[in-house]
Amino acid sequence: VRSARIDGVGEMRVSLLLDADGRIRHADLAGDFFVLSDIDSHIIAPLLGRQLRADDLADTFRDNDLAHTVHGLTNQTFINLLINNQPS
Repeated sequence: VRSARIDGVGEMRVSLLLDADGRIRHADLAGDFFVLSDIDSHIIAPLLGRQLRADDLADTFRDNDLAHTVHGLTNQTFINLLINNQPS
């Protein structure tokens, strides 16, 4: 579980279940952020089966600006939360 208060976004909590190879098998996103579009199709589904590594996650969201799904959320901030449990 990764959680943080992200300036301009709100409180975000991400629960991940990884397999033995470090691939994401399940993900859930909760918090008090403002949702602009479908989180399941734009954030959760692309994460499934991906490695929990910064380069793999950056590639996952390369053509998907997360600010279009969650108000104020940048791709890099989300990746930092997943990898380091700290937004930046």
